[in-house]
Amino acid sequence: MNLKNKFKDKNLSIKLISLGMAVFLWAFVMGIVNPEIPMTYRGIEVQIEGQEYLQREGLTIISPKNPKINVEVMGTKADLNNISSNNIIAYMDLGGLKAGENNVDIKTAIQGQVGRAKIISEDPPSLIVNLDSVISENLKVEVEVLGELPESYTLGNVRALNNYVRVTAPSLLIDQISKVVSYVDISGKNESFIANTQPVYLDKNGLEIQDIQGSLSVVEVDVPILKLKSLPVEVQTIGTTRENDQVEDIRVVPESVIVKGLETQLEKIKSIKTNPVNLMELTETGSHKVTLNLPEGIIRQDEESLKIEYKYIKNVEKTLSVPSSNIEILNKKDNLSYSIPEGMENIEVVIFGESTLVNSIEGQDIQININGEGLSVENPLGHLYIKEIDGISVRSINPVDLSLIISQNGKEKPIEDQELD
Repeated sequence: MNLKNKFKDKNLSIKLISLGMAVFLWAFVMGIVNPEIPMTYRGIEVQIEGQEYLQREGLTIISPKNPKINVEVMGTKADLNNISSNNIIAYMDLGGLKAGENNVDIKTAIQGQVGRAKIISEDPPSLIVNLDSVISENLKVEVEVLGELPESYTLGNVRALNNYVRVTAPSLLIDQISKVVSYVDISGKNESFIANTQPVYLDKNGLEIQDIQGSLSVVEVDVPILKLKSLPVEVQTIGTTRENDQVEDIRVVPESVIVKGLETQLEKIKSIKTNPVNLMELTETGSHKVTLNLPEGIIRQDEESLKIEYKYIKNVEKTLSVPSSNIEILNKKDNLSYSIPEGMENIEVVIFGESTLVNSIEGQDIQININGEGLSVENPLGHLYIKEIDGISVRSINPVDLSLIISQNGKEKPIEDQELD
């Protein structure tokens, strides 16, 4: 080897030694002057992957809603100065999960990294993800009334015109719904109206459940306001009673009822009639249930039973033999004397009336009268009539007329004819 080659080999060795020393010094300086340190980046939002899978499987995330974690990064100060929270991404993949609780690992990375910084830990490293099935259910809307109407007004049949709402939500959320309510305020109202209200979803404790989206944003409620009015009841009858019988003193109990309807309609109505009562169905004194013949659009407010009370009279006919001694001549003239012909012992009288009353009367109880006014010796024929008896009618008297023996100054004039009329 010549001198020139020896010099070149020696120069190369020096260069290698110098490079090694430079690297050593750089590493030493970097370790002392610019060492690696940890830094925690807080509140890193965790992105969700697998949303299409969840939609396809009809699943939704119950919790956590907006998951965030803390990420610890190790690097030199110079490297860390080039990193912000925006450079750190965190995500979890929900593909393939089932309804219920799932422990899902969180993956992280530094986006657009410059330098040698690296992630050394996640806090927490995994999350419990609660998934639930999304279902749809039709729920009935109930109407609840708030406030009070003025006096003499009442509510009709308050109802929701669109009374079902379709709710699509996690099954656990739908299971919490006890009822769907539409609140309507009627304070001071005296006319019917349509209310537009929002459906309110309540749990079993009556507390509102938030964040439910249904098919209805507005519920239309028909609120009829009716007038109250007290009206007398009129009894309608059809048919007749059984032969010889009669019904008297018919009265309805109660005598009036409270009805409700449109104010303009009630103004024209003065009374309420019953449905016809067939007199043939009444057989004895007592009561009989009746119903009302209400005009269209008119409703009875109370539910008290309605009846008629009446007196049923069973009439009978009875023939009595009235002694002639029961005949009394009225309006006699002072100058005349009157007497009943011999042989006229009894007068046949037929009476008619209520059975108990008729059966209590005998012949001797009947008083027969003859009006003496206008009678004379020449005209002794008097007409027989019976003094009125309460509840009794006289159907016949036999004889109807009677020729009396009339004398003047004590002298009798014989009666040649005592014909019956």
